Formats: sequence, structure tokens, C-alpha cells
Amino acid sequence: MNSRRAVSVLLAAVAATMLVTGSFGFTSVSAERGVAVNVVESENAYVNVSACEKSNGNATSRPARVTVTNQFSGSFTIEDVSWGDLNRERTLQPGESTTFNNAFADAADGTVTVDVTGGLDATVTAQVSEKADCPKNPKKGGGNADKGGRESGDTQGETE
Repeated sequence: MNSRRAVSVLLAAVAATMLVTGSFGFTSVSAERGVAVNVVESENAYVNVSACEKSNGNATSRPARVTVTNQFSGSFTIEDVSWGDLNRERTLQPGESTTFNNAFADAADGTVTVDVTGGLDATVTAQVSEKADCPKNPKKGGGNADKGGRESGDTQGETE
């Protein structure tokens, strides 16, 4: 009985120690994740933005014609065109384009910004080309609205 009693006392001491010290589990976890954002030229971007100067503006804004083309595999919705006359959201199916004739570029840096949501969440900033460098009749419907070597926008943002 002596050895049984010693083993019982030892097991009781181990059990009491375990109850006092806790489970030794994790109380918090932290992790770092990197984020990579790829910036590509407009002809390779999911959202192609072409912006052309309409006429001479003033000191604070430049009137621009902005064409947005969906080069993504799914549809997305155009939420905003910087300083534009966007009365309602526009949804573009893959390959479709739309033109905003009443947008204005920031006179300080000559850019326009387009925000899209839906199947793709992104913000695109495009440099406005001078009127002489813009095509006379922009392409309507599907395809790349930026033919003719015009510089368009770069994508900045996230994809889901």
C-alpha cells in the first residue's frame, strides 16, 4: 500500500499543478501578410481608361472625354469618374466600353480618376492626352478604346 499511496499522492500533486498553471495554450496570435499591387499599362489592365482633352480649360480644371473599357473576365460597375457628370452607376460586361463626355481633369496634374466596384474593386488614374493626340471618333462598343498609341491609365488598387 505504501507504493500505491505514493503514486496517488504524486498524481494528485501533478493534477493540482496542471490546474494551477493553465492549459499552456496560445492566448494570442499575430501574423504579417504582405500585399502586392501590380501596376500595368492600360492595354494589359482589367480596367482600360482613355482620357482626351475636349477644349482649353481654365486654371482649375480641364474638360475631358473619358472612355472606360472592361477588359476583366467579369462585369463591374463604374461608381465614379473624377469631377464627372455621372448621374447613375454604369455596369460594363466584359469587352464593353462607355464614354463620359462631361468629365474634368485636375488642372494641377492633368489626371482623371475612375472608381469601379462589383466583380473588381479598383481605382484607375489616367493622364489626359492633349486634344491633338486624341482620335477624332473614339471607338464605341467592345474592344480597346485606346488604339492609336494614346497613353491611358495605370491600375492602382486591389482585386478580390
